[in-house]
Amino acid sequence: MELSREVSFLHSMIQRAVEDEIPRELAWLRGYDRAFQHVEAEFDIPRSDLSALIWMIRSNQGKLSAGKRKQFYYLPPAVIDRIEELVTAAFQPGEGQPSDGGSGE
Repeated sequence: MELSREVSFLHSMIQRAVEDEIPRELAWLRGYDRAFQHVEAEFDIPRSDLSALIWMIRSNQGKLSAGKRKQFYYLPPAVIDRIEELVTAAFQPGEGQPSDGGSGE
């Protein structure tokens, strides 16, 4: 039984996972962790809401849509704007610290 095609296919899939998919997933997880830590350090938001905010902001090019903002009615617009900044900064390559938002600290 000739298995060279199957072995070659399996090799290419493993190579793709190791070279592309795993690094991309790890980068996403690092960004998520940074975003979570930075937002949690500035605001007292339930963890489940914070997790949802990060996912929603990331899936909408760094902005929380008007409809989704209504879901977080208890957060003032300025707080949501700041969370968007923190999340965006956390996912930038090579970024570990977001800006201080002009607080002068």
